[in-house]
Amino acid sequence: MSWWLILIIVAVVILLVVWIISLYNRLVRLRVEVQQGWANIDVQLRRRYDLTTMRPFLRAPRPRRRRVCSLTVLPA
Repeated sequence: MSWWLILIIVAVVILLVVWIISLYNRLVRLRVEVQQGWANIDVQLRRRYDLTTMRPFLRAPRPRRRRVCSLTVLPA
């Protein structure tokens, strides 16, 4: 075989390996982006739930709210 043919075969194999690695990295990046997107949705839903469950607490008299808030605040 000619050394040109061997060189071309090696180059094609290297390009194929680089393409496969690139494709794998792209798929991993997309999977991470999807997971982050779902995590952001989860955070928003938790915030919304927390806001809706705070409504009865906000209707409470002001001294009671202060007492509860002072108990929940942690020292820095």
